[in-house]
Amino acid sequence: MIHLAFLIASLGLIVVGQPLALALVSRLTSTLVRRCLLLLCLVLPLSVLTVFTLTMLPTVAAHTGDIHHRMDAAAHRDWLVSVGGLGVLVMPVFVSLGFNLGRVALLYFRTARHSWTAPGDMAGLLNSGKGSPEIRIWLDPAPFAFNLPGLWPLGKSWIVLSTGLLDTLSRDELQAVLWHEMAHLEQHDFETRWLALWWSSSFFYLPAGRSTLERFKQEQEIACDARVARTGGIALTVSLAEALLKIWEILISQVGSRERPDPFDLQIPNLAAPGELNLTEKRIRLLLEYGESGGVAAEHSTRLIAGVYLVTGFSLWLVILILVHLAMIPLGCTTSLNFV
Repeated sequence: MIHLAFLIASLGLIVVGQPLALALVSRLTSTLVRRCLLLLCLVLPLSVLTVFTLTMLPTVAAHTGDIHHRMDAAAHRDWLVSVGGLGVLVMPVFVSLGFNLGRVALLYFRTARHSWTAPGDMAGLLNSGKGSPEIRIWLDPAPFAFNLPGLWPLGKSWIVLSTGLLDTLSRDELQAVLWHEMAHLEQHDFETRWLALWWSSSFFYLPAGRSTLERFKQEQEIACDARVARTGGIALTVSLAEALLKIWEILISQVGSRERPDPFDLQIPNLAAPGELNLTEKRIRLLLEYGESGGVAAEHSTRLIAGVYLVTGFSLWLVILILVHLAMIPLGCTTSLNFV
């Protein structure tokens, strides 16, 4: 029972910490640092649950094989509460994992079934050389684009464009969209977004979990826009802003076919969402600002700063966790953390 109370108290630290982290993120200027902190906030609940599952398993197993605790009604009740409570907390992790794996498998299946390889001249718009992703076309009047990483280390990544997008955008705007999707692939946004979605849905009962996930997805889009501005110059930056505006205007008024993948339900990176007016406006405004200033300067020390924030944040969480453990020792919690 004390173990379960300790676990709930530890998750309570996440409940308090996630809103504080969201407030801190709003004050930071580096997109990499913001994404790292948000990802840390999403993975901490799983790390807490993993630690206490590993520490409780020996105790639960020992009591399970010990017939004496069944003869003591109070001890048996505590054992049942501990096992049942841990099961309630662990079950959503595995259910969410299976659900999200199935959803990704369905996305790959539908993409392979409903799209085909684009003409060879479109690959020249990427200008990424050897190992560039395969560009595929999806027959649909609605404008959309998304990317899928290779299923194995040497597998070919895909950038999928709809026929509606090809009909809507100019060649320069299409190149900007391709560079944006390429930035997602280079930053491994699909993989990290999938992990973030899994962690968020596993702990759906945490109040700020959904807000943290949404903010993380927004930071990914802004980071890819900045990468296009930094590497593509003023012309490509303005072209991406124009493409976003065109796509958003069409999406809010057009209903697509049933066969089109819904990037928002599937949680894959997307260009513009009709329900995210503020984000789309913010992205267009930032792109225009990048264009006026001549692009985005490279951040030389960003990785070091992100590492410092991550180590500091994790260390602070660990210190508070140990203090919670020490506070529970008088209640009988003496084996929750073996290193204390």
